[in-house]
Amino acid sequence: MDPNVALLQALFFALAGWVACCYRITHSRLGLRLRRLVIVPLWFVWMAVALGGLVFQGTLAPMHALSTGMAVTIGMAMTLVARRGKRRVR
Repeated sequence: MDPNVALLQALFFALAGWVACCYRITHSRLGLRLRRLVIVPLWFVWMAVALGGLVFQGTLAPMHALSTGMAVTIGMAMTLVARRGKRRVR
């Protein structure tokens, strides 16, 4: 399998798993503070599982997996910050 296709599938797996967990957490009976504390670390868990599988199989080098994971995480954070900034301007 092409490493780029495998990487794209792994990132989709991580994002889909994280969104599903976020949905379950936000519709649970947990307190608001605990929900906020749990949602962000879950992204790192899902990313580690998805990229770790590729590293374990030998499809992806560990350094490449780390740089890809950090790039996606920083991109998501910047998107959320920019989106939040637009709401305040209005």
